[in-house]
Amino acid sequence: EKAVSLAFGPEDLSDIAAHEPAHMVRLVKRLRTDFGLLVPRVGRRHNVIRILHLEDSAEDAEIIQDLLREEWPHCRFHRVWKRADYETALKQGDHNLILSDHSMPGFDGLTALKLARQQSPKKPFIFLSSTIGGERAAEAIKRGATDYIPKDDLSRLVPAVRQAFK
Repeated sequence: EKAVSLAFGPEDLSDIAAHEPAHMVRLVKRLRTDFGLLVPRVGRRHNVIRILHLEDSAEDAEIIQDLLREEWPHCRFHRVWKRADYETALKQGDHNLILSDHSMPGFDGLTALKLARQQSPKKPFIFLSSTIGGERAAEAIKRGATDYIPKDDLSRLVPAVRQAFK
């Protein structure tokens, strides 16, 4: 294993990206290839994982956020639970990953997936649900979901997010 010590933080990366985009491209490439680090493929002003989280349970949202912040302390969450708020967030496009529950009052995950694919077809979309069965999970993958993680097996979430950015 290689030891990596980075003497700069997220603010420094933003400055490099804004003023020296060619240097940023080389830096990101080197971090990925030489050190195997997860560096999301995002625009130059975005160097943190920004998650649009469609979840009606505040408790579930907190558990998921805590889990992902253990791995990526600087990740940002925008939690919504209503269709109108979700559609607004999709149009703003200020996210590079979508996490979605499958069943919510008055709104469902497959509709959320369809809207996401229309607005942001390349952004990773991961279902997190305790109510979707194997058949529905397979259907969600066929329709363009990146992955499906059962809420009772969240140990798969961090690897799924890593895979989504490869």
